[in-house]
Amino acid sequence: MTDIDSILSAIENRTRREILSRLIHGEVYPLQLSRELGISQQAVMKHLYILEKTNIVRMRGIEKSEIGPNRKIYSLDESFILNIYLTPYFFDIRKREINNYDENIGNVDDPILMLKKIDEEIEELEERIAQKISIKKKILSIIDNEIIPRMDSDIEREIFSEYIKSWNEEYVAGVVGLPDNIVKQILKRIMDEYL
Repeated sequence: MTDIDSILSAIENRTRREILSRLIHGEVYPLQLSRELGISQQAVMKHLYILEKTNIVRMRGIEKSEIGPNRKIYSLDESFILNIYLTPYFFDIRKREINNYDENIGNVDDPILMLKKIDEEIEELEERIAQKISIKKKILSIIDNEIIPRMDSDIEREIFSEYIKSWNEEYVAGVVGLPDNIVKQILKRIMDEYL
């Protein structure tokens, strides 16, 4: 599984994104990419190396060619969703693996109509997510401007800020370097006193 920093580093380059957009349609070989993208085969190999190093792309094997040397064949190696949320008071990057869900889609009489319906449903879900993020931003604004400034110490502010990001007391304890029971006591006092 590829970490988010490696993914962001790999896809920040436009040529690598173009390579990925071609790989979604199946296996390709470097000379083919070189011709399609209008760049040297050596440049393609450098980009494939970076994508391969981050486990986004994988060399699947070598194919014999009747008109030249054998060809390395590349394909996508991971399927995931990468969401970036950036608003005042809120920044998060989340990666979700796309598992091969054993979803029975039944008999697909009209794949185009079915695909259009799925795209519409995804669009509706993304719109709902945007609405929820907007509400979250407003709530975080209230917390940042009205609740956190009233806290007595930096450690209280840090514990509370980490807690509302993760909702996990044990994680917060690890971040701030305090025992779990102390973090729980501080969080209880914060909830009782400031909320």
